[in-house]
Amino acid sequence: MKEVQRKVNEGGAFLSINNLPGGVGVYELGDTIKATYLSRGLAKLLGYSSAEYHIYTELHLLDAVHPQDRKRIGSLFSRIKKSHREIDTEFRIKTEGEHWIRLLGRFARFHGQFPVYYFVASDTTEAHQSSVLLEQQNTRLRFAFTHSTLEMWEYHAATDRVTTLSRSILGGHPPIHTSDPATYVLKQELIHPSFEQTLKQDFEDLERGIAPDSILRVKNKHGLYRYLRCSYSFLKNNDSKFAYC
Repeated sequence: MKEVQRKVNEGGAFLSINNLPGGVGVYELGDTIKATYLSRGLAKLLGYSSAEYHIYTELHLLDAVHPQDRKRIGSLFSRIKKSHREIDTEFRIKTEGEHWIRLLGRFARFHGQFPVYYFVASDTTEAHQSSVLLEQQNTRLRFAFTHSTLEMWEYHAATDRVTTLSRSILGGHPPIHTSDPATYVLKQELIHPSFEQTLKQDFEDLERGIAPDSILRVKNKHGLYRYLRCSYSFLKNNDSKFAYC
């Protein structure tokens, strides 16, 4: 009765594993990298057909890896055969579309002279696509800032420090990287004296978490005064707060 119960429990465990998002597998790292156990989830991530799933013990893991990543992943597995270190890597699968998986593995035991690893895999395709889109967006923004007259600086509230993000600031002056920016700008006579109180009030508001939207009269690089609108917005990063103008 106990033996029957144990088999039932094991069967339930494997059923639960197959229902997990992603997939798990047990691989022997010998002359080839072959699975001794493979969940249906991992088989799906690797792009195996139903027929291939039924013969997974005969399949070489690297055959499922995209040709452009195969050399890198092959070298990685060659190294961990000797070091038995944990593995955390990402690679593309050999499919029509671009699909990425993340593979986490840990050494478990030896089978003869070959190390055996337990692996957990997850689909990271969406994260990679988002990363590519973000980089494209950042590239466009960098291009826009470089080729426009928009002026932008970052104010770090915790340290009362300004860093210029655009090529110039306040009417074409060189970038500013300074603490106590209100005092600095006034000493450099970049703001018309009649707008001194407006500038000071802006930074006082920023310290209180209020985003100013004000008009300043600024002396440009040619010594001429012009009106400049300064609008701020906040961005929090962990415990730090940044204001962008």
